[in-house]
Amino acid sequence: MKDLTQTTTWLKANLPQQIYQALLQKARQLPATAIPSDLEHAGGAFVSIYFANQLRGCIGRMQSSEPLWRTIIDMGVAACTSDYRFDPVTPGELLKSSLHISILSPLTQINDINNIKPGRDGIYMVEGSNSGVFLPQVATKMGWTTLQMLEHCAHDKAGIGYNGWKRANLFSFQAETIIIDPL
Repeated sequence: MKDLTQTTTWLKANLPQQIYQALLQKARQLPATAIPSDLEHAGGAFVSIYFANQLRGCIGRMQSSEPLWRTIIDMGVAACTSDYRFDPVTPGELLKSSLHISILSPLTQINDINNIKPGRDGIYMVEGSNSGVFLPQVATKMGWTTLQMLEHCAHDKAGIGYNGWKRANLFSFQAETIIIDPL
């Protein structure tokens, strides 16, 4: 992936306030500061919110036709307000939360699961109307093998049973994760 130094600097300086403002205003406005060109192209991203080192929300898009900066802000707002697993994040919690922004590479079809490397690769699977995704860091955090990652994604995320990955369309991707500490 590209060197994201400029992108990281901009996100750290602007993202928490942008998400907070979008939460309060529910507005889709262009940030007042200049946006790095890397954030102008369309792309997929996930935003995870951690308060007191506990996950409070994680939502993303595998692909988007929107500029990456807009996708990141939209997913930040959604992670705070729309993750069904959690109560909405309050503005006070958000300002004390870590934001983990995962900028995704394009999807690659998986034809051989031996090409999946936990920790490097995330997985996305689709069977009919069911789908599931794990970011690359999930397998590392959980200590999973490739097979365990596929089984848990199939069962826990896609809802197609532990062996459902065998009949699903499988994709891999990588992610550049930028961590923004609390304000």
